[in-house]
Amino acid sequence: MTRGETETAKKRAVTFVEHVLGDSDRAHEINDLDLDSWAEQRGVSINPAKKGKGIMASSRTLQKLSKEQLIGRVVELQETNTDLQDEVSSLTEKLDSIADIAAAEDEDETELDSDGEDEE
Repeated sequence: MTRGETETAKKRAVTFVEHVLGDSDRAHEINDLDLDSWAEQRGVSINPAKKGKGIMASSRTLQKLSKEQLIGRVVELQETNTDLQDEVSSLTEKLDSIADIAAAEDEDETELDSDGEDEE
């Protein structure tokens, strides 16, 4: 994961532990960890040059995680999935708008006669 992706994941973990698990003390502990230590505990390697979402972890890494960490990982993946679905939905709406504009322009062109005047 990139450093930015790791920071976002850590913030989500703090929020999850605080609000879903209701463990304020643990949330504060996670929040107080520096990013590198938190990533190491989670089995995440920080690679600033890495491209892509960086959301996959090896099965060996996942086997080393605690139940709480795995739950946090599932929540993180669900949030990433939701974000991606929102992006796809937004892009689909934009493409539909573009298609509507293109179709309207095609209709306008067919209404013009060879002299460029309306045929009404």
